Amino acid sequence: DATRVFAALLLGGCFLGRDALAMGERVARKIGLGDAEIRAAAAGALELVPHRELLPMLRAWSTDADPGARAVAIQVLGYRGLALPEEILAAARDPNPWVKAAGLHPATEGVVADPEQARRHRYPHLRHTGA
Repeated sequence: DATRVFAALLLGGCFLGRDALAMGERVARKIGLGDAEIRAAAAGALELVPHRELLPMLRAWSTDADPGARAVAIQVLGYRGLALPEEILAAARDPNPWVKAAGLHPATEGVVADPEQARRHRYPHLRHTGA
């Protein structure tokens, strides 16, 4: 199942259009992000994809009711250097240990972004939009 999630998110994230990314998102949600291996596969794929709609999707996932989605979101935002201070703080305060753990890396490695840094990000289509 982890390889299916990785493949769906990687493929969906490499094609233009929100529908392509949504396809990967639907597969991940159908299989579920409750397993550590599946969360790692999802995060690994999302760390690689160049999709223009990735940042809004990650911002939405960061406040999702599913703790697996929140954990993946903060991990990927941190990896890309796009985690905002308030997102790191929310992860630290999250009642779920997966989310807390995922937020540790960006908080301790200094990869927390401010909005200006996010605007200058090397992936122009992943700029912070205030979403």
